Amino acid sequence: MTVALVAAWPLGRLCRSAPANPCDWPWWQAGVFLGAVALLVSTQGAGGLGVQNWDWIKHNAILKDLIERPWPVVYDQMKQPVALIYYVAYYLPASLVGKAFGWEAANLAIYLWTIAGCFLAGLWLWSLSGGRWWLVLACLLFFSGWDLVGDALWKPTQWRNNFDGEWWNSLWTLPSNLTLIAYAPHQAIPGWLFTALLISSLERVNKVPPLGGIFALSLLWSPFVTVGLGLLYLFWNGVSRRRWTEGIRQLWCPANLAAALLLAVLVMYFQSRSAPVRFPPSLTSEPQVVQRGELYITPIERGFAKFLPAYTGTLLLEFGLLAVLILLALPRQASQERRWVYVAGGTLVLLPWIHYGAYNDLVMRVCIPPLFVLQLIALRTLTSCASTPPAGRQIAWSPALLVVLAVGALYPLNMLRITGQRFAERSWDWVYIPPTAEVPDLFKQQRQTREQLFFIGQYVGSVRSPFFTHLAKPVPEKTPKKADAPRSSPQP
Repeated sequence: MTVALVAAWPLGRLCRSAPANPCDWPWWQAGVFLGAVALLVSTQGAGGLGVQNWDWIKHNAILKDLIERPWPVVYDQMKQPVALIYYVAYYLPASLVGKAFGWEAANLAIYLWTIAGCFLAGLWLWSLSGGRWWLVLACLLFFSGWDLVGDALWKPTQWRNNFDGEWWNSLWTLPSNLTLIAYAPHQAIPGWLFTALLISSLERVNKVPPLGGIFALSLLWSPFVTVGLGLLYLFWNGVSRRRWTEGIRQLWCPANLAAALLLAVLVMYFQSRSAPVRFPPSLTSEPQVVQRGELYITPIERGFAKFLPAYTGTLLLEFGLLAVLILLALPRQASQERRWVYVAGGTLVLLPWIHYGAYNDLVMRVCIPPLFVLQLIALRTLTSCASTPPAGRQIAWSPALLVVLAVGALYPLNMLRITGQRFAERSWDWVYIPPTAEVPDLFKQQRQTREQLFFIGQYVGSVRSPFFTHLAKPVPEKTPKKADAPRSSPQP
């Protein structure tokens, strides 16, 4: 925790010294903004409010273990103890509340924590774009690709009531903001906030960017987000030798070096998952099931006949049309915004070629930073066109950009419609916090899903790794159970 605070110090200075937005934002607008964010979060399951989808079974299990067990969490359900090796930053504040006040208080805390994170992401969108508050709010809540169109084209009989319609191509998904709030707030919130910090730091050329703190602390929240940020930084510098030389020189400043220790500790922590662990047969999936989550080149493994239609559809429906219209609508002098579009577009073009994770988590989570960049630049483009009269070709492209965003918003609106149906099915009971006795642990979930995926392998690792050997507190040895004493034979 001390190392994390040291690494966060330069980020705090960046936030305090961020330039004020030239647009006034009255308190009533901020209040409406916060209320709308809270209302939306209240429908998607955080803290037991709204309808929890199947991913919350895992969220609840991790939160429960962080409350009931010492940190770092170690399990002794097997012959060899294993540890929880996961990006748990999202759960830690709520688990501290739970240790002090109980399970229901922890659920309230994670609900408020989720609202706070989404609200801060909205504030960053407003600060960096200068857009009108209602436009920023609409973008935060309803930004999406044309998933409803893709689902209608690929699965014409299912799209109306398909809450997971973003999987229309069956190979990967680029999730909408609402999907991220519903399924993965633990990855969405850091993805949005750290991307905003990265954009703010790189655009302020007269300041040393706190890249060390951004990358180290993002790793504490989500390694996939860290990869996405790294790709943005890689494409931002491009092939310019001057930019790379300047970037390397800036990394040697004390603020960035302070984060190197945290980065090293976290790398050792996550490396524990790659250490060998022998699972019993009841927790083992078949080899072909395990292979679904391994790293491979998608067109080679799945075949070009299946890859190319999905890839072409993704380029057109998910981000390609949006990126092209942004470039057409931007003023000629907006070179920095054009550069960000190329950076985000290049990242998104690359991602579908690589597969990793049972549900292709690499694409699904690494795309969060570049998608945030696109929605930010779209807001800047619309704000620029509204503040200054567009010239020539921009006149037609600005309304077209609005139409593209509006069509994308149909998918999250359909998700909300389906959520309303689910509310009606349970008699509009808004709050349901499952009792701790009904929350299955990670090992029970593995037994239930072992034929579909190697679930437990995503969350546990060996306690014999360098992290637990040299940095963590000693793991107590598992004491073997005493054999029952032989019963005496009855006396004749």
